[in-house]
Amino acid sequence: MQVQEFYFKNFISQQINMNIPLYQREYSWSKEECKELFNDIMEIGANDDRQSYFIGSIVYKVEDNGVIGSISDLDIIDGQQRITTLTLLLCSFCKKYKEINKNYAMGVFNNNIINNNMEKTKKLYLREKDDVTLDKIISSIFSDKKLDFDDNDSINIQENYKYFNKLLSNEDMEIFWKGFNKLIFISVRLQREDKPQSIFESLNSTGKKLTNSDLIRNYVLMDSKDQKTLYNDYWKNIESIFSDIDEKDFDLFFSSYLMSKLNNPINSDIYKEFKHYANLKYGDNIKLLVKDIHSNAEYYNNMFYGNEKDEDLKRVFDSLRSLNNTVVYRFLLSVYDDYVNPEINLTKEDFIQITKYIESYVLRRYVCSLNTNAMGSVFLILHKSIDKEDYLNSFIVNLLQYPKNDNKRFPKDEEFKESCKTKKIYNKNGRHMLYKLENYHNKEIVIVENCTIEHIMPQNLNSQWKECLGENYKEIHETYLNTIGNLTLTARNSEMGNKTFDEKLNMEEGFKDSKLHLNKYLSNLTSWNEKEINNRADILFNEIKSIWEYPLVTSEIEKKLEEIKEIKTGMVYTINDHKHLEEHTHSRKLYNILSDMILDIDENVIQIFNKQYIVFKTTKNFTEIDPQKQGLKLYLDIGIDKIKDPKGLCNDLTDIGHYGTGNTMVYLKKEDDINYVYKLIKQAYDTTQKIKRDDN
Repeated sequence: MQVQEFYFKNFISQQINMNIPLYQREYSWSKEECKELFNDIMEIGANDDRQSYFIGSIVYKVEDNGVIGSISDLDIIDGQQRITTLTLLLCSFCKKYKEINKNYAMGVFNNNIINNNMEKTKKLYLREKDDVTLDKIISSIFSDKKLDFDDNDSINIQENYKYFNKLLSNEDMEIFWKGFNKLIFISVRLQREDKPQSIFESLNSTGKKLTNSDLIRNYVLMDSKDQKTLYNDYWKNIESIFSDIDEKDFDLFFSSYLMSKLNNPINSDIYKEFKHYANLKYGDNIKLLVKDIHSNAEYYNNMFYGNEKDEDLKRVFDSLRSLNNTVVYRFLLSVYDDYVNPEINLTKEDFIQITKYIESYVLRRYVCSLNTNAMGSVFLILHKSIDKEDYLNSFIVNLLQYPKNDNKRFPKDEEFKESCKTKKIYNKNGRHMLYKLENYHNKEIVIVENCTIEHIMPQNLNSQWKECLGENYKEIHETYLNTIGNLTLTARNSEMGNKTFDEKLNMEEGFKDSKLHLNKYLSNLTSWNEKEINNRADILFNEIKSIWEYPLVTSEIEKKLEEIKEIKTGMVYTINDHKHLEEHTHSRKLYNILSDMILDIDENVIQIFNKQYIVFKTTKNFTEIDPQKQGLKLYLDIGIDKIKDPKGLCNDLTDIGHYGTGNTMVYLKKEDDINYVYKLIKQAYDTTQKIKRDDN
C-alpha cells in the first residue's frame, strides 16, 4: 500500500470517480456528527495560527491501475461517511455562496463536485438510494427549480444537506472556506496484492465500530467477482427486510441463523462466528452462502415480521410472535427450510401443528415460571434430533422427553392448571391469552384492539370491595389481582375503575350487556370474591388447555419416550431379561442364528436390548425383534409397499399398536425360513442406509 498525507482540497480537486461499493453501508451520519464536523471546520478557519486539521484516513483502491491526474476510478474502502458529509457541505456552500459570488461558487463546484470532462460527471457515486438523492442536490445547485424530495430519497442525505443550509450563514462563508482548505487526511492507496477485507477489519477494530450487518455484507461481497449480481439478486432484498428496524434485530436474525446451522450457542461476537461458519461450510462458494442467508432471511421475515403469504401459516406465526419469545426461531428457521424442501416430507398441516405445539410449550412454561434459558438449549439441539421420515412424531418425542423434575419439561395439564390460578399475567402475554380465549369459540375473529385489560376486582380496594372480599381481603387481593380468573377485556376500562362489582355489572356496556365471550360467566353473578375468581379460573382453564394443548401421545410415541427414559435412567437390559430367549428354547436358537447374520451385515450394526424388544441399528433402526414363545416377531423399518416379499409373509402394522419403529411385521417360526427373513431384513437395512446418505 502507498501511504501519504493529503490536503482534502487537493484530493477532491483531482479528476476522479469515487465509488462507494455495494458492500459498504448506506450513508448514516447523524446531525450531531455533522454539527461536530462543521464546528471543527469553523474553529480551524477562525484560527490563523493553525494551518491544518486532521480528519482521519481514507482507504481506497484504484481500479484498472488508473493514475491520479486523469479520471481514475477509486473504490472507497474506508472513509465514505466523511467524504459524503464533506461533499454535502460543499454542495451547501456552493448553493449559498452563489448569491454572493456566482462565478466563484461555480469554480468551487466545477473543481470539487464535478469532473472537468465533456459529460461533467460528478466525482462521488454513492449506493443506490443515497446516489439518487445526491444527484438531485447537485442538479439543483445552479437551477431555479425547487428541490423536492420524496419517499424514494435517502433521509440522511437530504436531512443533513438541509441542516448544513441552516448552519451556513453569509457571515460564515469565508471562515468556512478557510477551514475547509486546512483539512488534511492520510491517504491509503491499496495495491493489487493488498487484501481489502483484512485491512477493512483492522480499521474497524480501532475506529468507530461498524455493525454486524456492515461487516457481514462486506465479507460476502467485498472480494467477490460477482459482487453486483449477488447484491442485486440476493443482498438487496435482505437489506430491504431489515431496513426499517433496529440493528439489534439484524443481530437477532443472524444469531438465530447461525445457531440453527451450528446447533451450538454462539458468543457475542456474531461476525467472528459467522466467518468461522462460512469458511467451514462454504469455503469459496460465496454465492451458495448468500443464497442460503437470503432464503433464511425470507423465512424470518415471514415468521418474525408477519409477512407470510399463506394465511394458515401466517395465523400460527402471528400467534407465536405475540409471546415475544425469540429463542424459538433458531429451531423454526430449520423447520421452515425443511418445509420448502421437496425431498423432506413435512406437510403444511404438520408444520402448523409443530408451531402450535411450540406456542403451547412457550406459554405453559411461562405460566409455570420455568427458566427461559433452559428452553433456549432445547431449541438449540431439537432439529438435529428429528427423524425426517417421521417428522411430527419425532418432534413430539424430542419435546416431551424431559421428566417432570427437569427444567426443560413441557408442563402437563395438572401443573399448568395450578400455576394458571396464581400466575400474574397483567402484561403482553396476559393480553395474548385473553385475546385467544375471546376468539376460541368464534367462527369470525373478534377485533379487540379497542379493548383493554380490566381487573374485575380493582387494583385499588375501597371499603365496599374490602367488605365484599371479607377479612382476608389483603391476601386475596395480593394473590389473585393479576391472575386469569380476575382479568377480562372491556372497552369501558376507564369508566369501570374502582366501581363495585354490581356497578360494573349493570352499567351501560357493563358485564351484563357485554357481547364478549369472556364476560358471559360474569353476567350471571351477583358478587365477586375468592370463590368466584377460582371458579372462573377453572372454567377458563378448560379452554386454555385446549388452546395451548399438550401434544397427543400415541402408543408409538409412548414407546419411544419409554426407550429414552430407560436410556436416561441408566437401565441396562440383556438377553437374560427376555423370558422367551432362555437357553435351549426354540426362540433362543432362532435368535442366535439370525442375530449373528444381522450383525455381520455391517461392522457398524449394533444390537440394543430394551425391556420389551431388541433393536438392530446403525445410526437408524432397521429391525426390531420381539421374542415370542413360538418364535420371533420382527418389525422392519421399510414400507410394506417397498419390500419384496414373494412368499407374502409380511403384514402391515401401520395403524396397529406394536413395539419398535418398523411398521412391516414378519413372524419367524421355522428355522427353514431364516435365510428368507434375513433377505427381508437386508432390504430394511438398505432402505435406512439410503435415507442416511440422503440426510447427509
